[in-house]
Amino acid sequence: MSALERMCFLVSRRHTPFHLDAYTNYAPTPPQVEWFDVHAQLTRQYQLFFYESDNSIEMVKPQTAHRTSSPPPTNMKLKRHEKTNLQQYDTKQKRTFLKRTKTDDLVLQDFHIGAAVNVYARQLTIVDYGDDFTRSKLSQQMESSLVVIKPDAIEKAGDIIDLLLTNKFVICRMRMLAFNRQLAEELCLVSFGAQPYFSDYASSFEGGRAMALEVMRSNASVELQRIAGPAIVADAKSTSPSSIHAKYGHVGYKNGLHASENAKTAKKELATIFEAANQKAIRTAVFKHSTLAIIRPHAMHSGLAGKIMASICQHGYKITDAQIYNLDRVNAEEFLEVYKTVVPEYKLMVDQLTSGPLLALEITHPQHTSDDIVSSFRELVGPNDPELARNLRPKSLRALYGSDKVRNAVHCTDLEADGILEVQFFFRIMASNVF
Repeated sequence: MSALERMCFLVSRRHTPFHLDAYTNYAPTPPQVEWFDVHAQLTRQYQLFFYESDNSIEMVKPQTAHRTSSPPPTNMKLKRHEKTNLQQYDTKQKRTFLKRTKTDDLVLQDFHIGAAVNVYARQLTIVDYGDDFTRSKLSQQMESSLVVIKPDAIEKAGDIIDLLLTNKFVICRMRMLAFNRQLAEELCLVSFGAQPYFSDYASSFEGGRAMALEVMRSNASVELQRIAGPAIVADAKSTSPSSIHAKYGHVGYKNGLHASENAKTAKKELATIFEAANQKAIRTAVFKHSTLAIIRPHAMHSGLAGKIMASICQHGYKITDAQIYNLDRVNAEEFLEVYKTVVPEYKLMVDQLTSGPLLALEITHPQHTSDDIVSSFRELVGPNDPELARNLRPKSLRALYGSDKVRNAVHCTDLEADGILEVQFFFRIMASNVF
């Protein structure tokens, strides 16, 4: 098999570091996988492998003592699990945990540093690469970069995000924030230093809500600069009229979007926004006259996030806060508890909500208050069953983007009294644990 056909990931159930490795015939030392056993209160280590050739995965014992060109030993005790071929070896007990199996839910783009993947109800977090070979190969294939949708283009965030997804970018992290002057200047310093245009460029981040995204693809920075266009709006409209700066910018450096110039700068920018900004950025949720929307993991995986956001805004609603989350099962069950005894698909709903990253949105409307914002937005979302929605409300979000009762693209608050409570769950309780 080729070098990139088999990927090995170190993963963690508790969001502790794990590694990613790509290799041939077990040649490099494989990385480890960690999963927190809630019953034993122990962190157990395993390895997760991804085979790009047939989209299969397995989990095996790490080769910690030496490198070998042979497969793992076959005399380990096999622990059988229902309906699976996933393979995983317990590193202390030296037994197979799960065998290799093909999966339709995971693709190579799902495996990147910081991502959470769900393997048979176990949420595993990818932390690092396993060796220099993998780091070199996959860093080129999946380069990280920062994108900031500035306040002057925030109403078009859905269109811009859809454009990024169309250009094969993968969104790893996303959060809405309001820049103060200190954070804007810190970002500019790591981006390009003390240039003559420093003050004007820093000012372009201020004055309202902005959206920060970590995106990945091959040659991410180069591709971002290509689709963004010249930094000054007049130049962009003159030389690159189809670019983001030309289409969504206003004037000067208020160009709608900031994108990292190169991979080295991107690393510093991402640290500034996603690691340091928690103390310096302003949370944008209003917690008043608002309701919650969740773009479900299957819709995120299908690249529908931008289209759904754009559809929401086209109907006059405003997105006043947004953030990507990876829910564990405990939090998902708590959030969906109201449906536990009344919806037959409750367990499947929990499975879907924990199957990958979701995008939580706080939704407001200038003409709706707390008395009717929930019911008004629920009408836009449509009936729970997309097939029914296509017959009764063909222009609703679930009719346009859903596939069945569980994979219906969008969750929205159902009860008037729960609007603010659901918003608080994500943008007060959960948000404090993410960055």
